[in-house]
Amino acid sequence: MLRVSDIRDFEVLKQAALLLESAVPKLQNEVDRLRLENARLKGLATPVTQMNLLQEELAKLKATHFGPSSEKRPIPKDADSEMSPEDVQAAKKTGHGPTEQPNLPIETTIWDITEEEKQQICEDCGKPLFEKTGLVQESEMINVVGVEFKLEKVTQKIYGCGCPDKLVTAPGPERVVPGGRYSLEFGVFAAEQKYLDHMPLARIQRMMERKGLKIERSTIFDQIFGVSNLLKPTWKALHPYTLDADWVHCDETRWPMLDGKGVAKWWVWCVASTDSVFYTIQRHRNAKAAKELLGNFNGVMISDGYKAYDSFLKDIPAGQVIHAHCWAHVRRKFLEAEQSYPDQTEMPLRCINELFSIERKIPKLPPNANLSEKRRVLTARLMTREQESRPVIDELRQWAYDTLPTVLPSSTIGKAINYMMKLWEGLTIFLTEPRAPIDNNHAEREIRGVVIGRKNHYGSKSKRGTEVAAIFYTLFESAKLAGVDPAAYVLEAARRAIRKPGTVTLPQDLLT
Repeated sequence: MLRVSDIRDFEVLKQAALLLESAVPKLQNEVDRLRLENARLKGLATPVTQMNLLQEELAKLKATHFGPSSEKRPIPKDADSEMSPEDVQAAKKTGHGPTEQPNLPIETTIWDITEEEKQQICEDCGKPLFEKTGLVQESEMINVVGVEFKLEKVTQKIYGCGCPDKLVTAPGPERVVPGGRYSLEFGVFAAEQKYLDHMPLARIQRMMERKGLKIERSTIFDQIFGVSNLLKPTWKALHPYTLDADWVHCDETRWPMLDGKGVAKWWVWCVASTDSVFYTIQRHRNAKAAKELLGNFNGVMISDGYKAYDSFLKDIPAGQVIHAHCWAHVRRKFLEAEQSYPDQTEMPLRCINELFSIERKIPKLPPNANLSEKRRVLTARLMTREQESRPVIDELRQWAYDTLPTVLPSSTIGKAINYMMKLWEGLTIFLTEPRAPIDNNHAEREIRGVVIGRKNHYGSKSKRGTEVAAIFYTLFESAKLAGVDPAAYVLEAARRAIRKPGTVTLPQDLLT
């Protein structure tokens, strides 16, 4: 048989290509027919064919350009029979009344008519107006007090005795740089704008100039950098504090390095517990970076299926870390396949949704619970998962075994099943380890601010900038998790560091 690679004549090669072009579809159709016949004889479900893959690619392109990006599913018509009354009410709720504002200061203003209006005589009864005592019209209005920059003239009095070299100067205001022109409040405000509200320096500069302050972008960053130096000990202390938890969530996302030589891809690594989160920005996305993030952590670690975590676990003592995987990532894989394979994905999506529904019912472990309370809650979680979640897991695994032979590995449904089965051990850890959540959504929520910041100010221009970003993201996001005002916390932590250099102030310190 003549091989295509041996043909030297162009016309002959062209004819061979035309023959192959006409033969391939026929052969593919024959393969599909045989696969269908084989499935019918074995009593299996209808297998995925090459034509399904082409239809899948077309649907994927349509979804990418025209479809919604949300993972939320529409409420099924029979949802009332499967959901609790509270869930049904929440799902059907379309609006809300005035939002309570317990954190806003209250100021009462009284509005009155003019003196001229008070002197008017009624045309109907001929009497003047008088105030209806106790009768008023009341309402609420939320107002805004704008940001104002001012130049303070600071005068510090000096005292002395008869000795010419013994002078006592009154203490001055706290500044980022001793003797500098900008206050500590200014530096914290600029950091808040950049890392909490995700504004790039150019936009912060324009906002300040609209308020009358002339300032260079480099000056703004210098003040932010000065505050970060004060807070570096606190940032470092939040790392072991976060790893001291019974379980942590891990995630990572890219971070551009704009060093003038182009754009290099660095990585933000995130480890989060229930009341704190720690970020570090590394050059690499490998097991070494994972080791630097997790250190000597001992407990349950929840992550996606990224292989660097598995590589990290090979170098630590067995049993030190229990590695759980995320059902939300598995659900996402099946959602990607749903449009092309609605019938095949109906069952796994139903099972996964049921797992999440069960999780919403089980008791949460309260923060700072004593040993007795912790044991009670963990026992209840373990019992509920064994009685309700395990049957769902068994049903889902059997479905995967039955369905896998009928799908092409390269199809989205095939990839979803293979992804799930590859991580099966970590996905089922929660059945025997009551501390383990079933998803890594906590880490994904905590890394969302980093992603928004990356989109707005495009990353960092130097290694120094990556450390500054990691410090402020860590402190701001940890404060939010602890229920502390982020800007007020950073300001207080910086004040304490000025008064006593090296002072560590955790968000929890402001709660006591």
